Amino acid sequence: MTCIGLVAAVAFPRAAAAHRLDEFLQATRISIAPGAILLEIDLTPGAEIGPMVFALINTDRDGRISSAEGRAYANHAVRDIILELDGRPKLLAVERTRFPSFEEMRAGTGTVRIEARAAAVLSPGRHTLRYQNSDRPDGSVYLVNALVPSSPKIEITDQHRDPLQREIRLGFNVTSGSTVSIVLPLLVIVGLGFLIPIGYGYRRKQNRHRTLRSTGLDIL
Repeated sequence: MTCIGLVAAVAFPRAAAAHRLDEFLQATRISIAPGAILLEIDLTPGAEIGPMVFALINTDRDGRISSAEGRAYANHAVRDIILELDGRPKLLAVERTRFPSFEEMRAGTGTVRIEARAAAVLSPGRHTLRYQNSDRPDGSVYLVNALVPSSPKIEITDQHRDPLQREIRLGFNVTSGSTVSIVLPLLVIVGLGFLIPIGYGYRRKQNRHRTLRSTGLDIL
């Protein structure tokens, strides 16, 4: 895990443990990867509102959150998120969810995890990414962080948050790997083209040695 990723992972649980009983903490981590923008969203309601949030998700009132109920809630939460790449809106799709038990949410320690993904073609050059969370603006506390990209071709150069951390704007550069991907195969081909004649000549010389030895002659 990168330094910034580690800081975010440590800071978010502390914030979740320290938020007020009547607050709804929404913490988001953003990852920029080749081909996709990834979001990890942790939603932690305080003890005073935990039962209400659980009831909102558990629509059939059977005391547990089913896959369908969890998916419906996650889709609703993601619809309130604006994600724009270079000024163009990106469609987020929920990939995975994890929901706590009623007891955990009643105690204020239950965290809903939503992982969402938006497809993104990142051409070489300068890009901007804008994220804004408009989910449950009344009573919510927001945190947002960008993780250091795992790809060496992507570098975040600047980031700006609003005071409430409902919004973040990221500037990042994408470098091209085309030079490496083209030159390396060419070097391999050239190398093979150089070695094949050498190997062929060596085999011819060995065959000539064996032929002469079989006739009783010896050569250098």
